[in-house]
Amino acid sequence: MVERDDDDVNPFAAPQSDLVSQEPEDDSDGGLRSHQIIDAGDVISTSWEIFKDNVGMTLGCVLIGGILINVISLPQNILSGIGDVMEQQGDANAATMFNLLSLCFLPLSVAGQIFIWAGQARMLLNIVRGKRAELSDLFTGARYFWRLLGSAIVFGLMLIIGFILCIVPGTIVALMFGVFVYVLVDQDPPGIECLSLARAVTKDNRVTLFVIGLAAVGINLLGLLALCVGLLFTVPLTTLFIAVAYCKMTGQRTV
Repeated sequence: MVERDDDDVNPFAAPQSDLVSQEPEDDSDGGLRSHQIIDAGDVISTSWEIFKDNVGMTLGCVLIGGILINVISLPQNILSGIGDVMEQQGDANAATMFNLLSLCFLPLSVAGQIFIWAGQARMLLNIVRGKRAELSDLFTGARYFWRLLGSAIVFGLMLIIGFILCIVPGTIVALMFGVFVYVLVDQDPPGIECLSLARAVTKDNRVTLFVIGLAAVGINLLGLLALCVGLLFTVPLTTLFIAVAYCKMTGQRTV
């Protein structure tokens, strides 16, 4: 569990900021206690300050988490790659065999991604809130596993349907529900309720989240232009954007 100080019992305490805010909403509105309207510039600048003060831990969270996910997925990727080579060489039987073996490792890959994803979200929230963050936080996602898996499947299906219909509906779905992993590890709701809570959290903030997303894309493009080395820093920085935005939308203090 994320450790909380005595003066931080209510994670939705109203923030001390110049942002325009609404009156606290009751539990009938997605369980929110304080819904805040955020500003893209404030989110980005806050993320930058947090990144500068916690660069090592933020890099560790994103990069080590990514490495772990890739290591877990390695058997599936290797077998799939061999299958592709066999297919290019005209050996259809061998290609089919290796592709089937690759599918056998798919559950392991998915499980590893879900497990680390939850741990990364918890660690990023700790960093953003100024709590003690440790690399061991990456391995604390077990309790959320099945709920996150179910929510990710539903979210993925909604995204697919949205993008099949048109790019715009898919984008709206992403903006509406995209913070569900942070809702899950923060509020610990049952089942897939984190999706409906995420919708309440992002209410009146989706255009701002879209602007933040565009800024993240631009920053990562700059990192890509810097011989790709810049991505080692821009990806962790822009990953903080959503964690910071989530905390500000729910009225939580950030460092």
